[in-house]
Amino acid sequence: QRPFVAYLGPHAPHYSADSPPWARDLFSDLTAPRTPAFNTSEGQVDKTQHVAQNPPLDAEAGRWIDTHFRDRWRAIAGVDDMIGLLLDKLDELGVLDNTYVFFSSDHGYKLGEWRIGCSKQHPYETDVHIPFFARGPGIAPGTRLTALG
Repeated sequence: QRPFVAYLGPHAPHYSADSPPWARDLFSDLTAPRTPAFNTSEGQVDKTQHVAQNPPLDAEAGRWIDTHFRDRWRAIAGVDDMIGLLLDKLDELGVLDNTYVFFSSDHGYKLGEWRIGCSKQHPYETDVHIPFFARGPGIAPGTRLTALG
């Protein structure tokens, strides 16, 4: 069997966060996390002016953030299915146990932190923290690394 590389780059959950039809009613009670940085100006003195001067988010902005958060989860449900189908196919082909699978993302995302709606363009942990998962030969299930190096 010859080595191969496959790359899948789904658009989800980028805006407009379209979901598969079967997922459109999922997560209807879900709300975006309200982190300590949500809708706060605390600690913003050292932020750039366009962040430091942001007015508080109103209730309408909070509802939009929650709607967008649910839409993103619904879109990810389709990505979950895609990953499941990929792993099933690799198993069916008899190569799953000899294949490395890596999963990552291109960026993090803000959901109302620092009085900024939904965005990703700042050098804050919310924007730059990304997931990275790996499975394959020699990687024990549940392995967690806390540092790169």
